[in-house]
Amino acid sequence: MITDAGDPADAGTNIEATSQAVMTAITNNAGTSIYDQATAINDTTTDGVCTNAYATPDPVTAGYSACSIAGLLKRVTDLLKIDFVTIVNVNLPGSVQSDND
Repeated sequence: MITDAGDPADAGTNIEATSQAVMTAITNNAGTSIYDQATAINDTTTDGVCTNAYATPDPVTAGYSACSIAGLLKRVTDLLKIDFVTIVNVNLPGSVQSDND
């Protein structure tokens, strides 16, 4: 569908590559408990490390893989919400159009 629309920004490749990065990060960090990671975020220093791992998720930050994976997932959703919708010229329902986050 994207290739039929012309895909000038190579969005299809970006969506696929970013989705693969998410799956790889999940597979490579499956042994680390999300609960343990969440409970380890207990002060401003660890909160800052998680925030940085989310903002710059590649490479995945050791000990904060859940934060990095969340950042990678945001990249995928941003590509789908912006690039994909624009390229395929989808008409979104009115209640969705104002949801920019």
